Amino acid sequence: MRTKTLLLSLLVAATTAAGGCKKDDKKSEPTAGKTDPAKPTEPGTAAASGNAPATGAAPATGAAPATGAPTSTAGGAGITILDPGAEPRVTLRYQLAAGTKQAIETALDMKMDVPPMGAMTLPTMVMGADVEVLSVDGGKATYKTVFKGMEVRDVPGTMPGMADAMKQAGAGMAGLTITASVDPNGHASDFKVEGGNLPPEMQQTMDQAKQTMEQAVAQLPTEAVGKGAKWQVKQTVDQGGAKVDQTIVFELLEVSDKSARIKAVYAMSAGKQEMKIQGGMSATLESLTGSGDMELTIDLTKPVAAVTGTIDTKTKMSAMGQTMDVGASIKMAITSK
Repeated sequence: MRTKTLLLSLLVAATTAAGGCKKDDKKSEPTAGKTDPAKPTEPGTAAASGNAPATGAAPATGAAPATGAPTSTAGGAGITILDPGAEPRVTLRYQLAAGTKQAIETALDMKMDVPPMGAMTLPTMVMGADVEVLSVDGGKATYKTVFKGMEVRDVPGTMPGMADAMKQAGAGMAGLTITASVDPNGHASDFKVEGGNLPPEMQQTMDQAKQTMEQAVAQLPTEAVGKGAKWQVKQTVDQGGAKVDQTIVFELLEVSDKSARIKAVYAMSAGKQEMKIQGGMSATLESLTGSGDMELTIDLTKPVAAVTGTIDTKTKMSAMGQTMDVGASIKMAITSK
């Protein structure tokens, strides 16, 4: 029983350490020099994912750099412009209005490869929530997300009894509230979690959901951009007690005055470090590598983007004399109801 508990704890820690996107702003930094957008270190909550939208993209003011211009670091804090894209170009901004409401649903599917348990498929977790913009001050919007609960859907290949165990653990999610702020350029901050009655084993899952909420807001450059534009963000993320270096390359697939479709390609890595896991235990993260991609379809008049994507990771962890090499694939979908 002790071994099983440890393995499950390491499993949760490995999954959450790999899937998040909570920024450690003190370590975010722009990338200098020319970067090949075709080689963003190949990299998708995961989504989890709160968002703050815009009521429209403001027309660009001033001359925009020509397509193919040298890489620019003037795209905003920590943002490097790789390609400004084709004309016409617009300055993308989140411009939320107080009182904006939206119902969303977040679905997470996970497949794991965990020796000695082997390959496994976890039940689908579906979390419904209501989002409301509380206030807007100087373009910075504060919004809250109130979860209605979590539904667990069994899928073929799931370990017997897993769905029932997850249903019991997720029963306390109803009423849980996440409050956060978002700047006009999509920088999310001030996350605060309140309410709900989650057991300890679900706290890291909730952390994953919180980060998924953050991923539904694309980080936008201050420069005007057009179709085909690419920009890069390098940052250190704090997830599940681990510090993970992350590079995201955004590509603007489609844009209009009221919408944008953006692809985000992720690459992540982490070196050896100590971290806390469920139950107050400690573990050593030996190494982590990951890659993935997400697509955000943003209605600039709504608070939450539609998001689909997958993140794949390989994590090596050790604790109490045991070592695990965990492979994980996390598929996420956020839809507006």
